[in-house]
Amino acid sequence: MSTVIHTNMAATLPEAAGHAAAEGVIDLLPEPAALVGGDGRILHANGAFAAHLGQPRGALAGRPLAELSTAPANELAAYLGRCAGTLQPIPGGLALRGAEGADTHLVCEGAAVRGASGAVLLRCRPRPQAAPSFAVLTEKVHALTREVLRRKDLEAGLRRSEERLRLAVALARLGTWDLDLADDTMIVSERCRVLRGLPQNVPVGSPMDRAVFEATIHPADRHIRAEAIAGILADETPDYTVEYRVLHPTDPMEHWVAESGRAAFEDGMPVRLFGTTLDITQERRAAEHQRLLINELNHRVKNTLATVQSIAMQTLRHTPAPEAFRAAFTSRLAALSQAHNLLTETQWLGADLRTLIELETAPHETAERSRVRLSGPPLRIGPKAAVAFSLAFHELATNAAKYGALSVPQGWIEVTWSLADAGGGERRLEVRWRERDGPPVAPPTRRGFGSRVIEQGLAYDLNGSIQLAFEPEGVRCAISVPYRALERDGQE
Repeated sequence: MSTVIHTNMAATLPEAAGHAAAEGVIDLLPEPAALVGGDGRILHANGAFAAHLGQPRGALAGRPLAELSTAPANELAAYLGRCAGTLQPIPGGLALRGAEGADTHLVCEGAAVRGASGAVLLRCRPRPQAAPSFAVLTEKVHALTREVLRRKDLEAGLRRSEERLRLAVALARLGTWDLDLADDTMIVSERCRVLRGLPQNVPVGSPMDRAVFEATIHPADRHIRAEAIAGILADETPDYTVEYRVLHPTDPMEHWVAESGRAAFEDGMPVRLFGTTLDITQERRAAEHQRLLINELNHRVKNTLATVQSIAMQTLRHTPAPEAFRAAFTSRLAALSQAHNLLTETQWLGADLRTLIELETAPHETAERSRVRLSGPPLRIGPKAAVAFSLAFHELATNAAKYGALSVPQGWIEVTWSLADAGGGERRLEVRWRERDGPPVAPPTRRGFGSRVIEQGLAYDLNGSIQLAFEPEGVRCAISVPYRALERDGQE
């Protein structure tokens, strides 16, 4: 900005008017004007002068003019000296610095003030600035172009970052939400709406009532989220991650989500909560299934050890001779092992009754003809029933090989089973073991471990009834078990 100084009115001041009159005249002038003392300090300046330089008016009084001028001190002093010596305006040029340090170009006219020894009155008017050169304009265009390109690069980088974030959220199958704490409204993404089981009419991307969102949380778990949010609002933690159940109106199965949230603050106060929702239903179900499997494994190991212990004690009681004990005990462990192997193939979900009988009687079959003939419908029985039947059939086959039909070449065994209606809506499994064409059979003089396994094992484990008859034409065994006992998994 440029200024011209006029002092032609300095000579019109009354003689001996002095500083006071000059200051009064300066305050009445619309253009910038100042009174400078003989020592080069500003004595008085009007508001236009102070505003022109961007300086507080009160800060100018007593300030050396040299602090505002870019002219050398000797040149400034010489110019002011010439002005102080005449009442006629002396034109000249001064460059003054504004408040921000930018040069303010002035064209000045100064003259002495009548009655104010050594004082100079300066009057200023703006001078049109010279048009910038072509080089200056070119540089400004280049600078503007660089700034536009820089901003475009920033915007493109921001768009790429947002796209990567959207892609990451989509691939992670995350739902997002935004809670405005001022009015308790929330904005949810489409994925979040689906995960939470929110109705179709819930607006996606538009504010919704917070209560609608929180109504999807299982009543027993609502305190989990509430306590996590309270901790953030109390500035106890910067963020949180919690897991809880949500209710789906069209799906009765239990659904689990993991929610993470973080607060945004303004002036130290939380104003918003941002977060994500992730479906962890399958992970929760897998963890629960694993827990059940571990418990089941522990239970079965205990049962197996108890069974082995019982077999060992009973075998030892009835076969005290070491060699006989070893053969009998090993044979019975093999039967138990075969049942376990069969159950392992089905992940302990059960075993087919026909396959179970075939495994226990296979060592007694010959290539010439079948010595064990089976007849019955396909039937899968539970793990506990499979172990009990496996041990029972092993004892029946072992007894037949030692004393019964399987001890002679022409002997054979018929095994049949069926499901019969027992009345009252109850069904029972009826199994018949019958030995044929074997040597004459006589009842044993004492009950051995095999008989105990058959008669007491099935009765105790499956609440069944067993009739074991040693008839002259061959052993007959009738087994009757409630069907519901076959379906139990043995976890009692």
